Amino acid sequence: MNNIKLMLAALLLLSGCASKTFVNRADWEQGARHGWVVGEYAAGQPVDTLPACMARLPANELASHHFVRVRYSQARLQHEVVVELPAGAALRDGEQVEVWPADCAAGKLAHIDGTPPQAMRP
Repeated sequence: MNNIKLMLAALLLLSGCASKTFVNRADWEQGARHGWVVGEYAAGQPVDTLPACMARLPANELASHHFVRVRYSQARLQHEVVVELPAGAALRDGEQVEVWPADCAAGKLAHIDGTPPQAMRP
């Protein structure tokens, strides 16, 4: 009988360790998605190699801002968007972010809101 109580107590304690710390933080109703940083754009990259939403920006904005590529899934399809990082933000490849996608071909940049705990990295 004591063994059963001990096993139940251990099971309850261990089940708490398996729970996620970053669950459904994205604002789905407003179009947010979980995405991953997959690359960054260099400050001196030629304009003709940039996506449409970045190519339209003045040269001084391109030089003074930091842009990254973020990949997210929607309905089993992979999408990539261009995101301007907030001032002081430093993200590495593979970090997960909450992204609000936008159509780069229409000249719009996606934006992000924070990063989840390190444990959620793929």
